[in-house]
Order: sequence, then structure tokens, then C-alpha cells
Amino acid sequence: MTKSELTLRAGIHDVNLGLAVSQLSQSIIEIGKELAVMRDEELWRYIHDPETDGGNRGCFTSWRDYARYRLGSMSTSKMYDYLSAVSLTYGEKPISAATVEQLGVKKAAQIARLPEKHRTKKLLKEIESASVAVTKELVDARLEEPGVQKKTQLIPLTIALPQETIDLINEVERDGVFMEDIRDGDRSWTLRAKLWHAVWVSFRTEYQEDLKAAAFYREYQKTHANENQKEVAVQ
Repeated sequence: MTKSELTLRAGIHDVNLGLAVSQLSQSIIEIGKELAVMRDEELWRYIHDPETDGGNRGCFTSWRDYARYRLGSMSTSKMYDYLSAVSLTYGEKPISAATVEQLGVKKAAQIARLPEKHRTKKLLKEIESASVAVTKELVDARLEEPGVQKKTQLIPLTIALPQETIDLINEVERDGVFMEDIRDGDRSWTLRAKLWHAVWVSFRTEYQEDLKAAAFYREYQKTHANENQKEVAVQ
């Protein structure tokens, strides 16, 4: 696709997402589908950021900034609940959109934690009239059963970085998640989580000797600081 075609496609899905979020009914499927398209196809890169001056950074430079702009007061955790919920309608054993809507976003997101083959009709029937808390307990119990591939709990990480570093991260992520070792079929981690785990494992391996020297220097600095504090206390 050309840049103009991508910009047009991005604009259409951005409007659709805005409409889906603004509706009182807030369809799980509509919001989830539009979020997934904007994120997975990186169409947010072609949406104008109203906080810029229209220069080189006229469009959004990160998915998180775009999501905050478009979703307004919706929390990050709820956004990922929508993405998890709509994922139930894909795959080899999809759950119908009507069933997902009936379950609600919270319960659907809990079911999405299970591998496809464990999302049985019996379980769905059991969850149908259950609360979100009970649904979570049922899913947790199923994940504890032998042979069930568990999804790793992901913890949000917030860190302030220079814009050029954020641009570099986005550039690496764009292709890195499609590397063969990353898309290895293990669904217990997201592709992004596996990529960044691999990045830091690679860094530790590559700079093992430097890290040892740095650890020695860190301990030296700590000891030196403690000795200085003792001297001040004596005086």
C-alpha cells in the first residue's frame, strides 16, 4: 500500500473506532476489531496528533499516545480487555461474536487467557450466569490443570525516555515481533513481551564481562559511600 492509501485506511478505521467508543452500547466486537486493526497494522502512525504543530512529528509516534487520545477516559487495562475479548472470535475454534457480547468484556477477557482447546461449550455455559470474580476463579482453576499452557502475567512498565529512543524502540518492534524465534508458536507470552525479553537476554550475553565490571564498580561505590557516611557520623 502507498502512504496515501495507508493514510486513507487509517482515517476510516480511526473514525470507526471513535464512533464505536462514543456509542452508549459500546459493542465489544466493534471496539476490539478497530483497536486490533489500528494496532496490528500500525495505522496509528498515519493519524494526525492534535498536540503537534503539523511539522515532522505531525502524526502519532507511539501506539500508547494514540490509544490515550482516541479512547479518552478508558483505562489501559480495559483497552487490553477489549483486544483480548475480540481475539476469541478468531482462530481454529472461534467463539461467536454474539456470545462474546453476551459474556461482556471482563468475562470474555478472562476466557481469552485459556488456550483455544480449553474454551469448551461446557465452560462457556458455566460462565454464562457467573460473576466476573467466579469466572476468573474458574479460568485460574483450568490453568492449573496438567497440560494447560499458561499465559505469563504481564506487568505494565512506565519509563520516561527521549523521543529518539522511543522512535528506535518503535522501529525495532515493527519488524522484531515477526522474527522467527519470536513467533515460535508459544502463546503464553505476547510477541512484544517475547521480543523485549530476547533483547535483554541478548544484551546480558553480549556484555557479560562489562556487566561484571559494572557490578564490581557498583559495590565499590556503595561501600565507599557507606564509609563516608560513617566518617561524617563520627565527626
